[in-house]
Amino acid sequence: MPRLYSNGSSAYAKATQCLVWGGGEFIVMLDGLSGVDIDAATQTEAVAKKIIATLNRPYQLDSRSYLNTPSIGATLFGKQKQGVEEILKQADIAMYQAKNSGRNTFRFFDKEMQVAINNRVELEDELREAIDFNQFK
Repeated sequence: MPRLYSNGSSAYAKATQCLVWGGGEFIVMLDGLSGVDIDAATQTEAVAKKIIATLNRPYQLDSRSYLNTPSIGATLFGKQKQGVEEILKQADIAMYQAKNSGRNTFRFFDKEMQVAINNRVELEDELREAIDFNQFK
């Protein structure tokens, strides 16, 4: 990742921190985005597309060539009072949506995603309970 930010590209000028999260996951926090949500989203998308393009270039380790197929999830925060855990959860949900869309792609967190996940978890809990109490005939 350090090479990604040392290449002089202006797309990464707003990246204030890049943290290794583990398992091949990274957190990139952008600073100085527009206060207007749609403009901040456009700026974030531009950075994400450049990160994807950069990571799509083949790279060498020892004598082997490798390719990446990154999936990027993003969430905008700042105006809402959210904890770090909630922000990371939203970005993670968006990343898995990107992975489900075929990789090499970028998705924003959408509250409807969270509603769908919550509904699914609730349904699964109810089904487990129904099985435990032999409520199926």
